[in-house]
Amino acid sequence: LNINLAKTEEEGHQSKDKMQALNLSLTDSNAMISDLEEAVAKLQRTLASSEHDRRVLQERLDTTKQTLNDAKKQNHTLMERLQTVQNDMAANEVRCSELEGQIKQTNNLLEQRKESENELGLHLQKVFADKQALQERVASLSRTLGSIENEKREIERSTVRLEKDKTALRKT
Repeated sequence: LNINLAKTEEEGHQSKDKMQALNLSLTDSNAMISDLEEAVAKLQRTLASSEHDRRVLQERLDTTKQTLNDAKKQNHTLMERLQTVQNDMAANEVRCSELEGQIKQTNNLLEQRKESENELGLHLQKVFADKQALQERVASLSRTLGSIENEKREIERSTVRLEKDKTALRKT
């Protein structure tokens, strides 16, 4: 009986030690979850900022496209004028060169805007992938936490049973 009592007490001590270890693990998990939530919030803020930047770049791109269309219309008008004003060929050639330079510059700006938009798109994809990975990590940690909590409850139940057994043994 004393051996069983000693064995039960030893198991009680082991259960307490295990419970303390689980509590420490739970605290660590909670801290990790908090850190991950902060990281997710930071990524969401970065995503919102990136989305704003993308919209600004899209507006600039739209403006540049409109400018390009306007320049093309202007070029067309000037070409018609060139046909009607053949007497002033030298002046019109200079004007045409200027317009071609503007079109080239506008095309260069358009290309730069497209490259910027592509880079932003890649960055957004990376941010979304990072967010997804973090969400999966948070879900995994939540599942682990649930498992740990279940294990803790089971240990608590076991401890209560051991205490009851211990009390019953003392009465006998």
